[in-house]
Amino acid sequence: MSAIFETTLPKRLRLFMRREMFEKLGRPKRLSLQTLFENDYGVLAVTKERSYGKFLDNIIKQFEKSDNIQLRSTLEQKSSAFSMLGADRVDFLIEYLESEDTTEDMHNIVEVPLGKIPEMVFGHVACAKTEWGAKAIKAINKAIVKLRPTVEYRRAYERTLNADQAKTYRKKYSEEFLKSSE
Repeated sequence: MSAIFETTLPKRLRLFMRREMFEKLGRPKRLSLQTLFENDYGVLAVTKERSYGKFLDNIIKQFEKSDNIQLRSTLEQKSSAFSMLGADRVDFLIEYLESEDTTEDMHNIVEVPLGKIPEMVFGHVACAKTEWGAKAIKAINKAIVKLRPTVEYRRAYERTLNADQAKTYRKKYSEEFLKSSE
């Protein structure tokens, strides 16, 4: 069950890997998931039922039955995912750039921007598939519809961005987000 979307900048999503994998791949400046899977570079850990945006979700779905995807429980913490990465149990994680502070052993972890992704994606707020969840989604949708055209709403997300990201977000917010019915 999910509420109306919020916009996010997928450029903040990064592909995390161990330093030796980064070196083995030739120190890529960017790496697309499609390339990762098509070339069998390793195992990507993804969280069950988590959306990474339609574009990335479609690529993950295309390869979800392959040996290159490991599904993690939604209950697992990001820190445990980074521990799995550090322990060589998986080769890649997709997380937000801000996640890098979730593990103390980051000296051996490298983040690489995801390549070939759209500039902006729409995400969703999720709740349990229960009566309570349905009520929460209804309330969230109602609040978002009312608040999303306000400057305060836009600024709340902009505060989490650097100056360049905020500029991109503001443009996409005006041109796409406010006009979208998704």
